[in-house]
Amino acid sequence: MDDQPLRLSIKYHCNTADTRQSGLMFKPPLKDNECAFFSFPYSNHLSFWNKNVNFDIVVIFVDEDFNIKDKKILKAHQTHPVSCNIPCKYAIEILAENFGKISEFNKAHHAGDMIELMKKNAKSKNFGNEDFQKIANSYYKSIR
Repeated sequence: MDDQPLRLSIKYHCNTADTRQSGLMFKPPLKDNECAFFSFPYSNHLSFWNKNVNFDIVVIFVDEDFNIKDKKILKAHQTHPVSCNIPCKYAIEILAENFGKISEFNKAHHAGDMIELMKKNAKSKNFGNEDFQKIANSYYKSIR
C-alpha cells in the first residue's frame, strides 16, 4: 500500500427522508474513494440494513459533536439491521473492503489529508465542509 491515505468523497448525500430510506439500494458499488453520507435533523438511535445492495459496507456512526461512536459491517443484501446504542446524527457508509485502507490513516501527517468533501455532491444548508472535516478529525484521533 502506498503512503497516501485514501481520500473519501461523498457520492450520495442522504439528507431527506426519501434519500435516507433508499440509501444505496439499487445503486452500483461505491468506488474506493466514495462514501454515502447520511445526515439527520436530530440525534437518534440509528439503524441500517443493506437490503437491495449487492456489496458489503461498513457503517460509521457519528454523534452530533462529530465523534465516531461505533462501526458495523453489513453484508450484501443483509436485511437484519445493525444499530448504534448511542444517539447519533450522522452515518457514513463505505465499501467494507476499504475499511483496512481507512485504518491506515494513522500514517497521515495531517487529519486534513484523510477525507475531502466534494461540495457538488453534498449540498445542504445544514452540512458543510467544516462539519465533515470535524468528523474526519475525530476519526483521525480515534485511530492514533
